Amino acid sequence: MLGLPVFPGRAGGIGELLAPGGAFVAGYFVAALAAGLCAGSPLSRERRFSAKQWLRIAAGALLGTALSWLPGIWWYIRSMEARGTAVSAAQAWKLNVLPSLPGEIPLLIAAIPVAALLRPAAAQLLYPDDGKEADELLAALSKKRGK
Repeated sequence: MLGLPVFPGRAGGIGELLAPGGAFVAGYFVAALAAGLCAGSPLSRERRFSAKQWLRIAAGALLGTALSWLPGIWWYIRSMEARGTAVSAAQAWKLNVLPSLPGEIPLLIAAIPVAALLRPAAAQLLYPDDGKEADELLAALSKKRGK
């Protein structure tokens, strides 16, 4: 929307959102929401190398990526129909998604460890009192056990 080209060989700007491939940008918001919900809220005391957490992040990344394509494919089909060209979902997939897969796969693989490393820092920014509350809870529990 700022005029920066998002897709290779395209001009950029708000007009690109109305182009046949423009809804793929809207799909990024769907992807972020789905990935975040799947990965769950970060904790400041989270272990960075927990297999369970890495699986949740990987599932969120895969789900988010897959869901990001839905608005783009739907809009591409509708835009082409409006221009008088019928395009099937399979054709839209071949023309828009398939060429991006070789670039998407390394990004997905790289995103998992980066997200795992950044989650504790994100938790400290999002929930600055999280550590204090956990310490208070642990202290209360240890007092209770001591009595």
